[in-house]
Amino acid sequence: NLQRQQHPYLEDGLLREPFTVDDVLQRCPQRFAPNGPLINKQLVLNYLDAMCSDPLCRIASTLNGKYVLELGELSNLVKQLLLEGVVRRKVGDMGCRLFRLLLRKHAGGACRAKGHQKFDMKMLAEHALLPEREARPLLWSLLQSGYAMLQEVARTADHNPKTTTYLWYVSLPHAYKTLEEEMVSSLVGKMKHTQEEVQTAEKLSATTSSTNVSEANEEQLQEAATAKARAEAAEVATARLYDTFLLLRTL
Repeated sequence: NLQRQQHPYLEDGLLREPFTVDDVLQRCPQRFAPNGPLINKQLVLNYLDAMCSDPLCRIASTLNGKYVLELGELSNLVKQLLLEGVVRRKVGDMGCRLFRLLLRKHAGGACRAKGHQKFDMKMLAEHALLPEREARPLLWSLLQSGYAMLQEVARTADHNPKTTTYLWYVSLPHAYKTLEEEMVSSLVGKMKHTQEEVQTAEKLSATTSSTNVSEANEEQLQEAATAKARAEAAEVATARLYDTFLLLRTL
């Protein structure tokens, strides 16, 4: 409701207020970058056409010579790319390839929130150009971490494994929930680590301050400077993770 109050033309993820190239030109600076080309109508038109035909996410669509932003598609793209980045760090590039196939195969490589397909091991391995013996442990890692799901389709009443088909798929709500839980756990750990680093830096800083500068040896000063740098780095890392968590929750 709050989102609709802020964007009264927002319906089903689309900003329903159409705009033209001239509308964009009126709100644009002279240049996108200090040394970049001057912004003109053709340049804006090229960008808008690219947004309408982007294979990963169609950010805008045309309507009688005007354009409409598809905010729902853009939000879904940001969340899925964030999810893929986490999966890549967990299971590597090959595992992320399998995850991406489960996530995007139904949409020809684009990010879509619905309509995900289910694959058996053989079919998925063929699409990923991987032998089954390499794909199997990667899929089990995805299953154990909560980013992939497995459905049993039994052909007999006794659920005999030999006559049961196992289908792999991605449930986006479950994957996002898993990601949020991991981010909260990491955030708690980083906040605790940051607090410890800050306390250590303050203690060393107080020690060197109470000691005459001429009496403090170079090792003590270097140790205090290193502790301060570690504390600042920990604070930045915590802030970035917190911002990413808020982005995931608000999109």
